[in-house]
Parts: sequence; structure tokens; C-alpha cells
Amino acid sequence: MTYSYPPLQIELEVQGEHGYLNLLDWPMMVLYGVLFGIYVVLHILWLKFDKPNWGKTRIRIPFMIALVILAGVLQYAFAFMEFFYVNTLGTATGIYLSAASEVIGSAKQSIAR
Repeated sequence: MTYSYPPLQIELEVQGEHGYLNLLDWPMMVLYGVLFGIYVVLHILWLKFDKPNWGKTRIRIPFMIALVILAGVLQYAFAFMEFFYVNTLGTATGIYLSAASEVIGSAKQSIAR
């Protein structure tokens, strides 16, 4: 005697009060958002205060500092986008956003040296 059971399908959705991120990843999303905001403010202030001296000196250090700050803006924007995407939709973003963030971070360190 054999028994035949109907197929069983279960959908499980684990979403907290802040979204799909767990307790360890939620502060990282907030941190990357705050760092992104700080870097944007620094970049605007740097461009504002350095504009009178732009092109008057032969030393390109102010230009390199602006590039490092801009790279920081992009790095933290990509990191925040990755966490925000996971928190909103609950699915992984793949490797492109995290790889872009790492590549931009490495370029930022290279420019800073």
C-alpha cells in the first residue's frame, strides 16, 4: 500500500521592523549613509574654499585631495546602495555593487598615496 501526498510549497519571508537586514547589517547601512553625507559635505566645502586657488598653483595637491574626496563619495554611495537594495527588496544584489565599491576604495587609497 503506497500513499501519495500532494506537493508542499512554503514561502517564508523574514522581515523585521526595519526591513530585511539582520541586526548586524542594519547599523552598517546607517553608517554608510552617514559617511556618504559627510563626504558630500566635505567635497562641497573643499570645492568652495579651493576655487579661488584653482589653477594658480603648479602643485596639484588640491586637485588630488578633491579626487580622493570624490572617490570617497562614490565608494560610500555604492556601499549604501547595496545595503539599501537588500533591505528594501530582500534579495542579494549580486557582486557588481560590492565589487564597484571595493574597486573605488582601492583607487581612493592609490590616489591618496
